[in-house]
Amino acid sequence: MSFLFPAALALAVGVAIPLLMHLRRTPTERRIAFPAVRYLRQAERSRSRALRVRDLLLMGLRTGAIALAALAAAGPLVGRGGAGEHLPTDVAIVLDNSASTGRILDDRIGFELLREMALASIALAGTADRFWIYPTVGPPLALGVPPAEAGAGLRRARPTDGFGDVSLVLERALRSLPEGDRKREAHLLSDLQVTGLAGLASPNPSLTDGSTPPASTLDASAQGERVPLLIPILSNLPDRNAAVTAARSSEGSSVPAGVPVFIEVEAARFSGEEAEAAVSSGARLARDPMHGDSARFRVELDGTTVDAVTGLWGEKATVSLPPLDAGGHYVRIELDPSGMRADDSRHLTLLARDAPSVVLIGPEGSFLSAALESLREAGRTGRGAQIVQILEFGAEVATGARPAGDASAVIYIPPEDPVELPRFNQTLSTASIPWNLKPDVVRGDLGIAPTREASRGFVSLASARVLRRYVLERTGPAAEDSVLVRTSEGDAWLAFGRTSGGRATGSRYLVLGSPLAPSATTIPTTALMVPFVERLLQWAMATEAADGHYLAGETYSVPTGTDSVRLPGGTVRRVDSGAPILLPRAGLYRLYRGDAGMPADSSLLAANVPEEEHDPGALEPVELSEMLPGLEVVAVEPGAKAWSRQIFRSRRGRDATAWIVGAVALLLLIETLVVTPGGRDRMAG
Repeated sequence: MSFLFPAALALAVGVAIPLLMHLRRTPTERRIAFPAVRYLRQAERSRSRALRVRDLLLMGLRTGAIALAALAAAGPLVGRGGAGEHLPTDVAIVLDNSASTGRILDDRIGFELLREMALASIALAGTADRFWIYPTVGPPLALGVPPAEAGAGLRRARPTDGFGDVSLVLERALRSLPEGDRKREAHLLSDLQVTGLAGLASPNPSLTDGSTPPASTLDASAQGERVPLLIPILSNLPDRNAAVTAARSSEGSSVPAGVPVFIEVEAARFSGEEAEAAVSSGARLARDPMHGDSARFRVELDGTTVDAVTGLWGEKATVSLPPLDAGGHYVRIELDPSGMRADDSRHLTLLARDAPSVVLIGPEGSFLSAALESLREAGRTGRGAQIVQILEFGAEVATGARPAGDASAVIYIPPEDPVELPRFNQTLSTASIPWNLKPDVVRGDLGIAPTREASRGFVSLASARVLRRYVLERTGPAAEDSVLVRTSEGDAWLAFGRTSGGRATGSRYLVLGSPLAPSATTIPTTALMVPFVERLLQWAMATEAADGHYLAGETYSVPTGTDSVRLPGGTVRRVDSGAPILLPRAGLYRLYRGDAGMPADSSLLAANVPEEEHDPGALEPVELSEMLPGLEVVAVEPGAKAWSRQIFRSRRGRDATAWIVGAVALLLLIETLVVTPGGRDRMAG
C-alpha cells in the first residue's frame, strides 16, 4: 500500500481522544434506602456488566472511525492499479505508417490496428501526461502535448506507401523525452519489419550500447530504472510477398511520338527475411505455391489495358505500348495480388515528343542528307520545337564547325579522311565531350549490334558490316555517358551522354565510330540507312531511363505556378507554388495550375514503393530486446485491450479512499445507534 498524502496519517493521533475520555470517566453513585437491598445488589451487578460492554464497544467504534478517517485523508493506494492510475508520464509513440503496415491482419489493415492501440494509450492518459508522436513517414504529429491534442494528431495519421526507417525515428522519439523526475515510457507500434530496423544491426552507441547512451534517451540507470519500450506482437501478418521491382523504357522518360515503345519489367518474390532476388544464371526461382512459377504482368496505358505478358521471377520481361500521341502518358504495370498490395504495381510516366527539327552541317549530296530528306518528306522530322544538330565532318566543313548554342542534342559523324581527325577531336574537346577518336590499325569486316539497353524497337543490324572504324576512347569523367552500339568484338561504336560544360552546356550528344560512307560501313547503301538515321535522332532526344521517377514517402517540390495536386486516390489538394509536398502513396499525381484546372507544365509524375518495403521479414521481440539493452522491452499481445493492460508501467495502485470513507460512515452510524436511549436499553437488557 502507498499513500498520496502520507503526512495526513498524523491525524491518527486523534484516537487518543476517545481513549482518554473513556479512561477518565468518573462513575456516579447514589444511595437509595430500600428494604429489599439484596435484590438491588443483584440487579446492579448485572447492569454493570452490560455497561462495561457498551463502553468498550463505543470506545472501539470511535477510535476506529478516527483512525480510518486519518487513513482516508492520506489517500491510500492499494495493489498495482489499472493503466489509468499512474504517475505523470512523458510518452514517446512511434507509429509505423510505412508500406508494410498496409498488409491485412484478421480482415483489418495492420496500420489501423496499430493506430487503435495508440489511441488506447491516449484514452487511458491523465491530464498531467504529455505525448510525443512520430510516424515513420512524414512529420511529427505531436510534440509534448496533452492527451486531447495527441488524440487529434493521431486521428490525422494515415498509412503511406513509403519506407519507414524505424530505428532512426525511434532514436529521435526517445531523445525528445525530457529529463526530470517524471516517468518516461516509449510505445513502438510497428510490424518490426527487418529493413526498417536495419540501423539497429550496426554499431550505434545511442541504441545498442546500454552503458554509454545519454541519460536523456535510453540509459535511465541514473534514475534507478530503464525506460520501458512496449511493442505489439503481430504474428498473423502475411510473410510472403511479390513485387514489381523495376519498369523502365529503353527510351527513358521522354519517348518519340508515333512509334511503338518497349518497357522492360522485372518482378521478384519475397518470403520472410530472405528475398528471392533476381537470378543471373537464368534458372527459375524456387516454386512458390502462392504465386506459381511465372510472373504475369498486365500493362495499362492511360487507364486502358494494352498488353499482358508472362515472365520468370527475377528476370526481365518486355512489354510493348502502341504508338503514343504527343504529350504526357501514364503507364501502370501490375502483378497478380500478393501479400502487400501497394508494390503489386509499378508506375511510370512518359512524355511523348514530336519529331525534332534537324539541322545538318555537312557535305551536300551525302547519303546522310538524302536519308534526312526522306524522313522530312514522310513527316518524321521538322515538327518539334527541339533542335537536333548533325555535324558530318569532311574537308570542306571541318574548319570552324561548332554545335549551335540552341541545339538540344548534337550528333557527331567523324570524317572519312583520317587527316581531319585532329580537328574532329578538337571539336569534341571544345564541347566538353569526354571521348575522342583515333585510327584503328586493324582493318576488317565487323558486325555491329545495339546494347541491351538500346535494342528494343531498333531495326536489326545483323546484316550491317563495319569495314573501317575509329577507336572510341574515353578521355575523362563524364556526368552521364554510355555506349549504345558495339562492334562484334565488343568495342564501342556509338557513344552517348550529356555535356557538362563548353558552348553546348547540358546538351545531349552522340558520337559515331565510323563515317556514314560506303567505304566505312555497308549501312548507307542498304535499306537500313533511313531507319538507322531516324533511330539516331530518337536516341539523341531520349532522356535518361528512369526507374519509377519518385519514391512514395519522399517530398517533391511542385513546379512554379502549380496550385493543386490530384493524389492517386482522386483527392485534389491545394498547394503553394514551388512548395515541397509529401508523396504519401504509390501511383499517379496530376499537377494543375489556374482556377480552370489547366495542366501545369509538368502535369504528371509517378511514385513507387521503395525497394526496402518489399521484403516482409520481421524481427522477433526477443531479437529487438537484445539489440536494445538500454531499454526494458515489453512484448504485448495484439489488440487494444491487451495493450491497455500493459501500458503506463508506473502505476500507483487503486485509490481506496472511497471505501474507507464508507467504512467511517458505517462506524459512526453504529455508534449513533448504540448511544441512543433505545440502544442503551437494548445493551442493558
